[in-house]
Amino acid sequence: TTQTLDVDGVERSFIVHVPPGYDGTTRVPLVFDFHGLGGNANNQLNRTGWDDVADAEGFIAVYPQGLPRAQDGNPAWNGGGCCTNGVGDDVGFVRAMIATLATQGCIDDRRVFASGCSNGGAMSYRLACEASDVIAAVAPVDFDCVVGGGCGNCSPSRPITTVQFRGTNDALVPYGGP
Repeated sequence: TTQTLDVDGVERSFIVHVPPGYDGTTRVPLVFDFHGLGGNANNQLNRTGWDDVADAEGFIAVYPQGLPRAQDGNPAWNGGGCCTNGVGDDVGFVRAMIATLATQGCIDDRRVFASGCSNGGAMSYRLACEASDVIAAVAPVDFDCVVGGGCGNCSPSRPITTVQFRGTNDALVPYGGP
């Protein structure tokens, strides 16, 4: 289903996939999957296969929609440093989605995870830095916090597990840096 929230006067949307075995009484993990620059929530849902994994493993998958950048209209995330869209409170948006989904279902608040590709990976890192009180771990894809310069002064409130996926032939976010 597609849902909307008002975050600081801006309407935000996200797609939620609930596994068929979900009974509403057992606490389940929540996994956010952020699209890359110029992408959208629906494309991310269709290309990543998280729904099949959610069905097999019993978690709720969430595909948030970024806001258009002022310079070119491409949907993006405020991932910090190199990767910002300049509009919207994306960390606040994630917090609002978690709060909303916790009222609608039975979420295990100790197992809320974030992943994303490219600019979505930058957003995952930002959540690790600024929302470690609600995010258990992150798994960014095709983005390097150090090489991409997106993390700045990262000081999470607690240690946070990070699994990074990179490719040596990545032309957009080169493995060895720009």
